[in-house]
Order: sequence, then structure tokens, then C-alpha cells
Amino acid sequence: MAGPAPHVPGFIQHDIFRFVRKHRWVVKRNMDSMLTGEGLPDGQLGALKMPMLIVWGKEDRLIPVSVGGEIHVAVPQSEFVVVDGCGHLAPGQCAAQIGPVFKGFLDEVSPIAGQRAEILKKP
Repeated sequence: MAGPAPHVPGFIQHDIFRFVRKHRWVVKRNMDSMLTGEGLPDGQLGALKMPMLIVWGKEDRLIPVSVGGEIHVAVPQSEFVVVDGCGHLAPGQCAAQIGPVFKGFLDEVSPIAGQRAEILKKP
């Protein structure tokens, strides 16, 4: 989604900073992993045996859709859904479009391996 970031009230900012201080080693480890690529499960995703739903925002500016496509290829029993008009936090930004996708995936007796779909934003 384009546009300015929403205003975060002070009491929520305070809670976020408190959480980060309390769990700074986890935050640091995640940031280091993202910046260096160390600790990523490269080559290990194919070992997963459970069905996997991969949902990606088409306008994700943090992690490109192509990364979701690579995960989809690495996990044969995955379904990959790209949602138009959504960014990195797609489930929160586009809950109305994504909610039915989650429900459909969870309701499936046997998810359709290799399925790829795109949810287009209504004009």
C-alpha cells in the first residue's frame, strides 16, 4: 500500500520499545540474519511435508514477491497467493481479501499442491 505510514499512538510506541528492550537479543539476531543472510533455511524448505499456504503482498517493498515464488518452488505441496494492493503486512492490510483465502486453505481436506493464484484489487 502506498502513502504515509499511519500514526502510532505514544502508548503503543512505549510498549513496542519495552518489548524490544526486553527481547533485544531476538530482535538483533533477526536483524543480523536479514542483513547477512546467515541462518536462513536455504535448501531446507523441501524437507517440509505439511501443506503450506504462502500469501504475499504484490506491493511488498521489503521482501519482493519473487522470494515468495522461490519458497513456493522449494516447497512442492505449497499454494502461493499474491494479493494486489497489499504490502509487506498483507494479512493486516488486506484482511478482507486474505481472510477467505486462509479459510479456504484450512477447510481443504488436501490442499492443491503447486497452486498459484493472484487476488486483484477491485477497481
